[in-house]
Order: sequence, then structure tokens, then C-alpha cells
Amino acid sequence: MAAEPETSSAPPNDPKPSRASQYRKLSPEAEERFKSRVAVGDRALEAGRLNEAADAYSEALSMKHDPRLSGRLGLVLSMFLPDPRTDLEMAFALQVAVSEAAGISSAERRQFFEAYERVRRRVCRLDVMTSDVDAMISIGSDKRVRSEGAFWTFISPGETKVTATLSGREDLKQTAECVGGKSMLLQFEFPEPAQAQPQVITIEKEPKERRVVVRENGAHEKVDPASAPRGRGLFSAEGGATLVVGALPSPAMGASLAGWYRREAFSVMAGVRGVWSVGPVEARPIDAFLFSGLGGPCVSWKWLDTCVLASLNVIQYEMADTSLYLPDRESEVIPGVGIGVGARYKIAGPFSVRLFGDVSSMLRQTSISIRTSDSATPVWSGGRFMASAGVTISISQ
Repeated sequence: MAAEPETSSAPPNDPKPSRASQYRKLSPEAEERFKSRVAVGDRALEAGRLNEAADAYSEALSMKHDPRLSGRLGLVLSMFLPDPRTDLEMAFALQVAVSEAAGISSAERRQFFEAYERVRRRVCRLDVMTSDVDAMISIGSDKRVRSEGAFWTFISPGETKVTATLSGREDLKQTAECVGGKSMLLQFEFPEPAQAQPQVITIEKEPKERRVVVRENGAHEKVDPASAPRGRGLFSAEGGATLVVGALPSPAMGASLAGWYRREAFSVMAGVRGVWSVGPVEARPIDAFLFSGLGGPCVSWKWLDTCVLASLNVIQYEMADTSLYLPDRESEVIPGVGIGVGARYKIAGPFSVRLFGDVSSMLRQTSISIRTSDSATPVWSGGRFMASAGVTISISQ
């Protein structure tokens, strides 16, 4: 059966449209609307308007089955950041194109196949078999389909609750635990109703009694959940340039590195950065350096990340030897807490650009002093707040 069986919102006994209806011939007016939506999608894709292209291709596919157009929709979706919901739609679209060898050239067919291979590593194929063709299957919380004995679909990494229902029988429940790229099988066996003795209830009614017979179905054993490794999220790493103000006497430039672990809308990041002050300190030859280690939990919404950060900041400054004061090197370690915001833009494949900024409050002020033979004189005192901004290149796996 098809990879994505039709969702049933009607009663189970209602007739279902034939799958051959996918290939019905459109009227001339409908065919023109179909071609118009395809052209809109192609122009939007060429201009880099991915959301508009995806919407146009989806609308066209709702009018007419077209494996090549399904492949193009899958390619557009592959340009978005990895997301469990987008991955499922992409996998279904590309599977149609690959299974029917769609494409106007071998290069396009190869693009469809390579994109399908990538997304297939992030989703699972779930085969479902039932002992009764009239059983209804609920997958997760938003899909209910008629089993027709057997079908298969794609599911996201992690746990997915699957429930089989059949009129007159108790529900059967199992859990599919998906690790990206795997395939699994769930079987639902509905036992025959137990042939218990009728229970007779006598109801007094003039002028004579009437009997009501109530038959009870026998109980059956619960099906044990399928066992599989726990689901996993996505890892990414990034590196780039950063600017820090507030922690040193002048704006400081440097580099940053960070690693991310993402699972659905939540993630955890940890990173380091090192920056050097680009200007003198009160016209004196003093080099100032900041090294920070930071990390914390984040919440993602589409392309936007918001994080709560804890940091450990090492501030070091070094003075050259002059006729006025002695050479000196000082370091101090100051913890801090803050909040960060980042935005991602997909480039191609697993690569994306990320713009970020954060503001932190350090637990004490920073200061820089110069030393003579008999004293130390403060030449700069900083505040307790520092801010950073930067741009990085990110790769996801």
C-alpha cells in the first residue's frame, strides 16, 4: 500500500476513494491552474523563496498526482533546517519520486535519490499489520487510518504511540521507538470474542415478564510494547567571528566555537570564544584578552533560537615594560549569567549561517591597574554587563 495511507475522519464503513483517482484527467481549466501553480513554484524556487515554492508545489499536487513534482517539493523541503515534521513530509514526497524513477534527467533523478537518502537517515519506516482489515489505526495524536490488513508509513525519531481499534473488541496499544534510518514492524492480533454463557436479566413488566439477554465479550491479553533503542536528536557544530563589548576597555574581536544537541523544539548548546581588545587602554600599551566558556538550554521556533546561558569568563591583561611602570600580567575569573538569541538561514545541504547575540551579567566588576615600584594605580574599571554579537557557519548531522 501507499506509504502514507489516507486519513479517515469519516465513519469506518464509509467508502474510500479509489487510488486510481490520483491519475484522473483534469478538465482544461483545472489543468491550466495546475500548470500555473507549478510555474509559480519554479519561479519562487529560482528566486530562493522556499516557503512560497513549497506552498505552490503542495497546492499543485493536491490537484494532480505528479511524481516529478513530488520530487521537487521534497528538494525544496530539504533546503529548510532539519525538523521532524518537515522531514516526514519530505520523506513521503521523495519516496514517490524515487519509487517511480521521476525526473527530467539523470541529474534530477540523482538529486531526488540523494535527498531521499539523507532524510531517510532521520526518519523510520513503520510497517503495520492487523488481523482484521476493518481495524482502525491511530498513529500518534493526529493520524487515524484504516489498516486494510497492512500498510506502512514514516514516523519521526522517538516514541510514537500506536493504537488499533475494532468494533466490539478492546483496543490494542503498542509503542514504536524510532531511531532514525531504521525500519520496524508492529502486528496487532485481535482475539476472537469469548463464548461466555448469556447473562439473563429479568425486568418486571405487566402483564407478563420480558427477558433481556446481554452477551459479554471475553477479555484478552495486552500486547507488549515493541523494544528498540531510544530515539536520538540532531547534532550540529558551528564556528565563526564574534564581537564583545563591555568586558574589556574597547570593543574586542575574536572567534567562537559551539556545539548543539537538538531534539524537536528543545536543544542544549555549549561553546567557547576568545577575543582581543582592539584599542589601547588609556593610551597605554596594554594588551587585554577575554576567554569565555558558556552553555545552557535553548528553545527553538522555526529558524529562531532563544537560550539561557551560564558562563565562566577569564580576563587577562599584560603591560609592556616602560620607564614609567613595571611589566605585569594579571588574570581573573568571573562567572556570569545571561540570555542569547540566534537566527539560522539554510544555505545548502547540512550547512547554514547563524547570526547570534547575547547579553550577560558578570558577578563582579573588572578593572585594570598599572604597577610602579611601590604602588598600583587603577587605569580602567568596567561594568558588570557585557554583550556579544557574531556570525557562524553551522553544519548539522
